[in-house]
Amino acid sequence: MASLYQTTKNARRFIIYALVAAVAIVAVDSGLKFLNSSFNPVFYPDVSLYQQRGEFDDVEVPALPLSSIAIDSQSNPLFTTNGNFPSHPDIAFVYTLQSPSLKLDSEENALRTASTLGFPGSYTNFGSNNYMWENPSKTRTLRSNIESQSWELRTQYFLDPQALLPKTLLPNAGDYESKAKRILASAGFTDQGLQNGIVTAIYAKLGNDALFTNPINQNNADYAFVSVFRSLPLARLKPNNQMPALPDDYQLPPEFDGKIFSADPRYGSVTMVLGDGASNSTTDVYEMDFTNLTYNYNALIREIYSPEEAWTEVRSGEGKLRLIKPQTADYFADSSVLKVEEFSLDAAATELGYFEPSEWNSNSNRFVYPIYIFRGTAELENGLVADFVFYMEAVKEQSLV
Repeated sequence: MASLYQTTKNARRFIIYALVAAVAIVAVDSGLKFLNSSFNPVFYPDVSLYQQRGEFDDVEVPALPLSSIAIDSQSNPLFTTNGNFPSHPDIAFVYTLQSPSLKLDSEENALRTASTLGFPGSYTNFGSNNYMWENPSKTRTLRSNIESQSWELRTQYFLDPQALLPKTLLPNAGDYESKAKRILASAGFTDQGLQNGIVTAIYAKLGNDALFTNPINQNNADYAFVSVFRSLPLARLKPNNQMPALPDDYQLPPEFDGKIFSADPRYGSVTMVLGDGASNSTTDVYEMDFTNLTYNYNALIREIYSPEEAWTEVRSGEGKLRLIKPQTADYFADSSVLKVEEFSLDAAATELGYFEPSEWNSNSNRFVYPIYIFRGTAELENGLVADFVFYMEAVKEQSLV
């Protein structure tokens, strides 16, 4: 028979074990509640709430098919950062471009578009699927490849009867943004990111050399220069039925759209020169450049760099300098070779967008894929300040194709 001492000892041991177990249960329960609360800083990282497919699609995405604008060979610039980067997703869609193909209604649609832009009637076929229209005075020309859906409108400003007339421009350059979308819609260019795209407009003055400059105000302007940047879905949240259980007070991360950039960050997928109130598409469109690329919306989903990681890549020489222009230079001026002392990044102005090639081909130019757009000011050797734009691929583990 156990002694009283032994019985008491066993009882104490049991009580201690029970207390330890109770504390452990409480600790585990509290830990789980904390992990499932919005107070947990690592709770549900945003990437887990975006659409994804487990293992990312094993598709080779090309490196950015652009070179950097040259700076003076004596430059050894510092790279500095001001401000904080905005939040971005860790996953983004990558779109493929469909191979251009001639459709049964291609000619019919081209004739309708040409008529909307002031070129009714017959055309000249100057090559395989290449059409050309001229206005009666032969001072405006519209060219189109109806297979690749490329369009180019040009005006001889010093000969064209409409261009020689006095003009009254809208009081604010931004007033041309909605006008541009209406013109595109009337011409039949309504799909795939144009009607919800981002539009920029500035006044333009035509010089005696037939080159544009950016005047100070409307009174000194002759035309409005308009760029339309397509906008495509970039990152989307999971459908509700695929979401994990979330606390009531949890704030879902935002969904993202991406503005599509061309080789020159100033110019969108469509560029136009508009006159007067841009209310008449047959007379008020003086220039247009546009290739109506077709996107495959069965998008791939790829892991991307954070903006901090992408900027580190730029600093190591991987980024593409796509614009550097003294702030005293005209908006339309080309980048020049400058000696740069420092690139100072405005982190808050960083964008996650897309790069769009100017045309489709079977090699690298068949993707529309995410890039970071970094902006800031560059300190030059003579004390002047220049604006700069770097592009940097956002997709991780890209492979050359």
